[in-house]
Amino acid sequence: MSRDHARIVEVCRQVDVGKAYQTHLDEVLDARAASALAEDARCAFDLATQLVRAKHLLPEAEASLSQRDFWQAYLRERHETTFDALIAEYAAQGEQLDQEREQLTSQDYTQRWQDLLDAREAALQALSLELTREALEQDATRLSSTSPAQE
Repeated sequence: MSRDHARIVEVCRQVDVGKAYQTHLDEVLDARAASALAEDARCAFDLATQLVRAKHLLPEAEASLSQRDFWQAYLRERHETTFDALIAEYAAQGEQLDQEREQLTSQDYTQRWQDLLDAREAALQALSLELTREALEQDATRLSSTSPAQE
């Protein structure tokens, strides 16, 4: 075998080894990529599941938060004029009811006051829930606008 021929055989052997190595490397990388994609898909599915669960629990969480004493104090401090206006509206209705007292039986008067107090409490709870939802939405918007994925 001539020197040139031996050199050609050696180069071909190196090319074959290189191709084999490249093929094996591609297979390994493809397997790792597939594994990483599967892991990413599992993580995405887990996140989606958590988001769905959170979405179903959100109304209950909002209602619970809106009734907490510390949160009520925060909302009343932050939205003082809104709460004051609602309270004043029911106070005016109470004054009107007091003026009508003479025309009502004691039982009717007491019942109408109780109805008014119940309506006032329901209105305050509804306002607290509405303001809680707004605060949570603003917070979620603020967090999503500053998340690293957005940058």
